[in-house]
Amino acid sequence: TVLSFSLDTGSGVTWPDVARSRGVVYLTRLDAYVNAASAHGVSFTFSRQSVPRWAAADESSCSASFYDATTCKSSVADIQNWKNFVTAVVTRYKGRIQVYELWNEPQNSFTGTMAQLVALTNAEHAIIRSTAPAATILSPQPVSSGSAYLDPYFAPVRPQATPRVPLAPGPAHTP
Repeated sequence: TVLSFSLDTGSGVTWPDVARSRGVVYLTRLDAYVNAASAHGVSFTFSRQSVPRWAAADESSCSASFYDATTCKSSVADIQNWKNFVTAVVTRYKGRIQVYELWNEPQNSFTGTMAQLVALTNAEHAIIRSTAPAATILSPQPVSSGSAYLDPYFAPVRPQATPRVPLAPGPAHTP
């Protein structure tokens, strides 16, 4: 049996929660979660699904979220900001976060183009592979009823493929 601990919206550790302004990342809450998982011998899965307002390509996709954060569903205005955040997390938790999910439920949480999603996940994949090569990388996770959403992700644009595709059980929700 493999036990895994995964966090989602409301956990206070998404990019918008921990990086309220450019260049400042507070990982204290994530430290606590990763340490708790480690202390209990449980692997840890880290996933992303939103961007902070200061990094968003489209601020009209932003809304209030937990912990007084503002989360945005658009792509990023500058992919280097994304790379900086991913590098900070993967470097800090190398060997302590065992699984990285490239995006959670993109059909509900990403308003950018498929090409933009592929660019984000390819950048993240490259950073994880170069920094924490033993980590497992999961493709973006659609809800089970939205699995066809990823057909164009894997088809013409050819992301750096990952062999594992997670599915979130349950119906797709609409905002």
